[in-house]
Amino acid sequence: MKQKSQEQKKSIPQRILPYVDGEADSFFEYFIIFVIILNSVVLGIATSPDISVQFRAVLDIIDKTCLAIFVIELVLKFIAYNKHFFSASKWNTFDLVIVLVSIFCTVPYFSIFRGIKVFRAFKLVQTLKTLRVVKTLKIINSLKHLQVILKAIVFAIPSIIWTFSLLLIAFYFYAIIGVNLFGAEFSETFGSLGKAFYTLFQLMLFDDWGNITRPILKEFSASWIYFVSFGIISAYTILQVVTGIVVESIQNVTADKNHKIKEPLEPEKTTVTALEIENLSKQISLLEKQICELNVKMQNTTK
Repeated sequence: MKQKSQEQKKSIPQRILPYVDGEADSFFEYFIIFVIILNSVVLGIATSPDISVQFRAVLDIIDKTCLAIFVIELVLKFIAYNKHFFSASKWNTFDLVIVLVSIFCTVPYFSIFRGIKVFRAFKLVQTLKTLRVVKTLKIINSLKHLQVILKAIVFAIPSIIWTFSLLLIAFYFYAIIGVNLFGAEFSETFGSLGKAFYTLFQLMLFDDWGNITRPILKEFSASWIYFVSFGIISAYTILQVVTGIVVESIQNVTADKNHKIKEPLEPEKTTVTALEIENLSKQISLLEKQICELNVKMQNTTK
């Protein structure tokens, strides 16, 4: 009875809040995740001209229905969070922007502007709703390792930035040498600093390596030193360093996670060795002897 009276005393925002707090522990949150995935699938199908023409009406109805559900979700969040809507979660601001842009792209009045390139970009923003699928990572246990990798990459970003700064210096050094050595004869690939940067980027990715290097090797037989040394520095050394940074970050995140899990359990652990058991048994036997001696003394005193 007390619980019922307490529930009745709760205000409407307090009753709505457990369903929209984004913790994915309610039927409503699971339903929203399903709608997000459904809307993502519809947006993907709409990119195929053949399918979108045949099922345009159905896809349009599903898209409008998903948008209506997103609007209802947003209204419920406004009611639940009230003035704390923006500070409660960053997802709320993201949802608000996406829903407003989606409504803007859906209203028939604005369809007359869709021929203009600037307004076509707003339709692309609607696809950002698919990014909310990331929220499903909270409830999918099989992707916990992916969460560790994402967290490790975020922590590794500062070191990666410094590593790529070193790579940029190497690019600049080799670009200047390339322009001075090959710029006159091969202006398409090394005619300017910008072209040299783009060519070196292709070489780092092993994109069209043979077609770029072989014509130059015919004119400059010693140019293999330039290309091989750049390949070793960029494609192997620098990228291996980045890989090592990410792997180390993953290990640190995993170790930190395991430490947090084990930390509260450590005070409860009791490890008893064989030596301790032997000492305890000896102490017990000594106590038994002392008790026997005390009993004998007490009997003698009574006599």
